[in-house]
Amino acid sequence: MFEKLIFFALLPLFAIAAPSSQTSRCQENEFVCANKRCIPAVWRCDGQNDCKDNSDEEKCPTVTCDANHRMCHNSSQCIPLRWFCDGDSDCHDSSDESEEFCRYLECPVGNQHCSTEDPNKFRCIPNEWFCDGEVDCHGGGDETDCDREENNATPSPSSCGYNEFMCSNVKQCIPLAARCNNLRDCVDGTDETRCTPNQPITCGVNQFKCTIGECIPKQLTCNQVRDCSNGKDEEGCSCTEKEFRCESSGSCIPHMWVCDKESDCSDGSDENNQMCDSIKDLTCDAETHFRCTSGTCIARGWRCDGTDDCADGSDESDCDPHPCTMSNGGCDQQCEVVSATSHRCTCFPGYSFDEETQTCNDIDECLKTPFPCMYACMNLQSTYKCVCPNDYHITEDGRTCVHDSPRQPVLIVANRRSIMKLDTATKTVTTLVGGTTGAISVEVDLYQHVLYYTDVAVEKIISVQLTSDEDFQKKGRSSVTVLNDGIMTPDGIAIDWIHHHFYWTDTGTNTLEVASMDGSLRKILFSDLDEPRSIVLDPSDGNMYWTDWGFIPSISKSGMDGSGRHTIITENIHWPNGLTIDYDARKIYWADAKLGRISCSGLEGENIRVILEGEEYLPHPFGLAVFDDTLYWTDWDKEGVLSVDKHTGGNFQVIHSGLGSPMGLVVADRSRMFRNSSSNVCGVLNGGCSHLCLPTTRTSDPTLPLYKCACPVDYSLNDDGKTCTSMSATSDMAENADSTKLISIKGLTKDLIDRHDQQFNMRCYVDDESIDCVPEYSSDSLYIDVSVTTHTCQAQNPFTERKGSK
Repeated sequence: MFEKLIFFALLPLFAIAAPSSQTSRCQENEFVCANKRCIPAVWRCDGQNDCKDNSDEEKCPTVTCDANHRMCHNSSQCIPLRWFCDGDSDCHDSSDESEEFCRYLECPVGNQHCSTEDPNKFRCIPNEWFCDGEVDCHGGGDETDCDREENNATPSPSSCGYNEFMCSNVKQCIPLAARCNNLRDCVDGTDETRCTPNQPITCGVNQFKCTIGECIPKQLTCNQVRDCSNGKDEEGCSCTEKEFRCESSGSCIPHMWVCDKESDCSDGSDENNQMCDSIKDLTCDAETHFRCTSGTCIARGWRCDGTDDCADGSDESDCDPHPCTMSNGGCDQQCEVVSATSHRCTCFPGYSFDEETQTCNDIDECLKTPFPCMYACMNLQSTYKCVCPNDYHITEDGRTCVHDSPRQPVLIVANRRSIMKLDTATKTVTTLVGGTTGAISVEVDLYQHVLYYTDVAVEKIISVQLTSDEDFQKKGRSSVTVLNDGIMTPDGIAIDWIHHHFYWTDTGTNTLEVASMDGSLRKILFSDLDEPRSIVLDPSDGNMYWTDWGFIPSISKSGMDGSGRHTIITENIHWPNGLTIDYDARKIYWADAKLGRISCSGLEGENIRVILEGEEYLPHPFGLAVFDDTLYWTDWDKEGVLSVDKHTGGNFQVIHSGLGSPMGLVVADRSRMFRNSSSNVCGVLNGGCSHLCLPTTRTSDPTLPLYKCACPVDYSLNDDGKTCTSMSATSDMAENADSTKLISIKGLTKDLIDRHDQQFNMRCYVDDESIDCVPEYSSDSLYIDVSVTTHTCQAQNPFTERKGSK
């Protein structure tokens, strides 16, 4: 089963390209597949079946893998050395796990084989996985003969890889590139000791270096926004012909301020004595220049242009009347002098000139790219105003929102073999759940302190009761299987903490389903999906969003009851792995592993914007989460959790590396729920629904329902729209002596009677063969319960635990 996951669920080695017309008329930069599909030419011979008929991988030239990779046996696919003999099939032909190969393989530096007695004895695992309290070798050989330290602390690895640095006190291995990068990657901080003062870091080819330890994307330079903490990205930008550039800062000042005996540049370069003396001594060419009374020489075109360029008015004296002096030259706002006899109409800042109507129209700055505000933008006449959400305040730059009490969250990360807690403030990792075999997606109910995760190896959805400590300092208690029937490859899971349901996607069954928190009531919402993966919920608005990396890669949206389903993203998307929702900014973010990109859009797919892209940042992203102003994601190739500013794409950081196979992650912070909470539209009586009460998309129309009743598998909804009837039971109607209509359901066991009564909320009469119930016999405060021993109905408080319920 786990091999199936690697090929078809987690690592889409057989790439799915966006659909194109079934003709051979592809673009010049595209490759024509044998089945007439068109794919980007750069996908040709990349080791991935993008055509779906493998024609893009046929007749390929010989491929040579670099020193850190090795070629699979029956293909030109190069995979990292550490993936060979690790117990998971990563090559298309599974040759990386063949015993014939693994028995002769030497483990990479920093790795070693499981013990010779282990069933998986040829597997290579990192040194730090030995004696770490978690079984990684199938026979447990990595956890035998361990000299445990006090309090079961993780023993130290004996060595690190050739491209790794060993932390001094905790013997932790981190990438060598993380040494002296002004970020604390070692738990004890020793990676930032004994560093050369101001030791520089190397920024990527598509980055701009702000200062030591800070890089931003090049496209953020000279955008009139200070993206670097020191503002260096706005220095050295071009000045106009009427401006002077200061030498040290590169800032621009009006040319008339030069040599006016007042220093306007911070370095005084506008008043440089040698420069000013040369200007005074300059003999102006009468054809091209004009000498001011002060002796300054200016361009001839500046004479009589309506602007005092000489600073003494001499260039604007004795001028003939200009068109701009008469009715403003017929201009709507500004009349700009071009020469002594010509002009042009211009607009005030914040307006654009319409050549056709010769008028000035207000510019909506809120639609500009890049977005001018950190959070939200309010367009005003000739200008705009940035606004911040609750708990934030605007800074002096007028665009940046800062949290009133800045926080660094705790992340819960699935890692195939464990569920971990990652404290982003201290960058420490604690194991919450160990011994998993294929943990992929993770969610947490912070109200009930319950962690949910999917395991594709055992084909289950599992819950773990955590301690009440919000910091999750202790490991979770015993695991409980919530669902296992009909579960194949559950890639994504999401919790509705308001209405108490959980939703999941299954790329094995191609479904999206919902269930009660204990899994007892379960409904399939969609069964026609292709390769569904990540899913997120917006319970306050009654909407859900999910990704699909199948034949037509997409992001879709619907009500949480399954109504109103529609696709919102279909372009420039290929492997949409991670998906998260920003409740404050009303945006969704997604990570595309094929494109190496994180993008965002509005909740209907509008205003798409790329936040960060490039293989140096995103070689293979998977899970994605957002908290305050930061995006966090997991990456397989980097084997860690990384972060970036969600607004600018700047402040890229490696939060923690060396995590092996990081998968899904979620922010464990209650504010994530509090800031997106509303009243339970189903109420305490479950909306009158006998089984599931699911929220619908909220609209401004007060006549539309806020929820719909739904039935689990093998039940059908009755005409009343609220109650469900089992399709496997034989039902018939009869009338009693006083004409009261009864429902007779035969062949029910005690458990089914208890459940039926709880769900239907009816008055029931029991005999040896059947149970007869009067529909809708209830009040706002009482449920009706069946006593099988006395064959009577009893009132029961709905807020107490029902006897015999599961």
